[in-house]
Amino acid sequence: MPQDGEINLTEVKAQYSVKDIKFVDSRELDFANEFRLTFEISFGVGLTLLGVVITNFDVMLLITMIIFLGFGIFNIVRYKNKFNIIKK
Repeated sequence: MPQDGEINLTEVKAQYSVKDIKFVDSRELDFANEFRLTFEISFGVGLTLLGVVITNFDVMLLITMIIFLGFGIFNIVRYKNKFNIIKK
C-alpha cells in the first residue's frame, strides 16, 4: 500500500511518503521468544552444573549438565531458524 500525498494546514505544507508495511504473524514472534527464553534458562543451568562438575566430579551431574547444555544449544538453533523465517 505505498502512498504519497500532501498535507495543507493553512500555510504549513508537508509532503509524506509511506512505504509498504509488512506484517509479521505475532505467533511466530512468540515462538521465537519462547525458544530464546528456554535457551537462556537451560544454558544458564547447564553452565552452573559445569562449575559444580569441575569442582566436585559426579557422573549424574555430568549427564545432567550435558542434557541442559544440549537442550540450550538446540533451542538457540530453533530460535535462529524462527528469527530468520520472520526476517524474510
